[in-house]
Amino acid sequence: MVEVRVRGRNFASARLAVWRSFLALRFHEDPMRVADELTLGLGRASSLAVLPSNSQSGWRESNPHLNLGGVARFHYATPACSRSSDKQPARSDSILRVVLTDSDVLRAFPGIKDIADARLRKLSIDVWRSVSERNPAWTDIEAIPPHPTMPIAIHGNLVKHVVAMVRISEALVPIYRELWKQDLDLDTFRAASYVHDAAKVIEFVEKDGVVAAIPGYNHAIEAARIVRELGGPEPLAHVVEAHSFAGALVVPRTRDAQLFLMLDPMCLNVFPEQGLGVVERHLKANGWDDPKTLERYRSPGA
Repeated sequence: MVEVRVRGRNFASARLAVWRSFLALRFHEDPMRVADELTLGLGRASSLAVLPSNSQSGWRESNPHLNLGGVARFHYATPACSRSSDKQPARSDSILRVVLTDSDVLRAFPGIKDIADARLRKLSIDVWRSVSERNPAWTDIEAIPPHPTMPIAIHGNLVKHVVAMVRISEALVPIYRELWKQDLDLDTFRAASYVHDAAKVIEFVEKDGVVAAIPGYNHAIEAARIVRELGGPEPLAHVVEAHSFAGALVVPRTRDAQLFLMLDPMCLNVFPEQGLGVVERHLKANGWDDPKTLERYRSPGA
């Protein structure tokens, strides 16, 4: 339970704070995260005191005995929720706008209905609703770019990337089953495809009229955190947190996670002919340089 105490005469801000606390707890957020979000929504820490009932922070492990990506997760701290930083992403009173509904999510991703597992089907919708509540500025999923440095007019939107992930997964699963007798679960790959980039809704914020990514925010780890918060299966959470080369890499520890990591860059319309290709972008995101292999290589004995 979180107790909210409001001081001062700004009743509109007070009402806004209480409403956001209700929404945050409705989506099972961590109490300390709720405190940060409420303070951020009012813009002044002195206007609001939020008292969590305990001092726990971080997130709940859905299976504490299965620690597939634990090292990376516990070395990572969410930049947007850091209580030690004075700089927070700007928000306005527009956060009163309605969060995404089930219909909004299904309109963008009608293929979610093809997921046979009812729990994964519901999770695929709930993750998008959860990220929307945390940053309601994105009211149209179709308007989200793959990244602020990748204009939709050139590279397509995030929806196309997600749909491509689903379709290639649907082709991949039967191939591995036929050729290598690997019994991949298509529902897991479909659900991972739909939720893996959902935290970009939180990551991409508007600043001075320009969309920018929060520095240091790892959308893969954050999306996996939300999957766990919503009670999603641990293997799926690991697939999500290990899916991206764009930022510090989480090494995949399962068959599904390894395959999914390889799919992600394939499903981006980002090529050297358009500027920086996806491979070079991912190298730079990890602080790696082009090794100039062709220039340096000499045949042994030549």
